[in-house]
Amino acid sequence: MNCRSFGARGIVQPTQAQDVRNRKENRSRVAHDLEQRVRIRARGLCEYCNRNKGPNLVGIDKNTHEIAKLYHPRRDRWADHFRWHGPRLRGLTATGRATIRVLAINDSLAIALRRELILEGVFPPQT
Repeated sequence: MNCRSFGARGIVQPTQAQDVRNRKENRSRVAHDLEQRVRIRARGLCEYCNRNKGPNLVGIDKNTHEIAKLYHPRRDRWADHFRWHGPRLRGLTATGRATIRVLAINDSLAIALRRELILEGVFPPQT
């Protein structure tokens, strides 16, 4: 280990090459996760969303604290209920807000993935 690897308190600091390698590995993991999700969605399933949704048909709107039905992709228009705001999905209606909450659409992993996709220029999707 060279002397450039140590910080002021003897803590190992990554060299520039290590930092670049770590970023590439993180992107690789993010890309793999995205590919998995794309494959699942291509089959018409999203295990992550289905696991979070469970048997729920309704959720609680965080603004009104009232029960609201969840978004139904075959009956509802996406643009009526949602809008992208950077890497986060915003609910425009009680249905949108309840759906985002129940499905945990804005969890930290999803936001991190979307940030990477924004940097790659492939997000947000065209609506």
